[in-house]
Amino acid sequence: VVGWPFTGFVDSLSLPEFCSFLNRALGNRQKESCEVLLLPKRGEPIWARLEGSGLSEGQACLIAAMDITEQKRTVQALRESEARYRSLVEVSPDAILVVRIGQIVLVNPAGLALLGAKKNTQVIEEQLNGIRNGEGGIQAQVRLGAEMTPDVLAVVTLGATAGSRDA
Repeated sequence: VVGWPFTGFVDSLSLPEFCSFLNRALGNRQKESCEVLLLPKRGEPIWARLEGSGLSEGQACLIAAMDITEQKRTVQALRESEARYRSLVEVSPDAILVVRIGQIVLVNPAGLALLGAKKNTQVIEEQLNGIRNGEGGIQAQVRLGAEMTPDVLAVVTLGATAGSRDA
């Protein structure tokens, strides 16, 4: 591989980012960085974080490459998990709110219906206190995980209080 152009290992979709990085690194002596997908001649593609800086008058630069493939996979798995969780919350027949520091940050369609709202913007950032206290015939059950505290994150399941339901 000595003497081969490094661009031959860079995925075509990462090539513009790599070329921009290389121009920046050659143009100054400050550390520059980028993330690119590398395609080795054998084996699986590798995500790499490249860090480099120019050595002399734009003629050469020193580049270090770190394998970040597992980090990229972990981030992708987290995004997929969040998407699945959000889908479950959205289709749940139970009213669900997510609350951070006492403010509603997410409410599903069943929660909107129970609160009498048509859009998320009508309840997002509202304080949970009024709902928790049973105003409007709504009673909230706050479930906290072992690592959660009320001022950090809570999942709230809403239900109509006994006196608020039509018989």
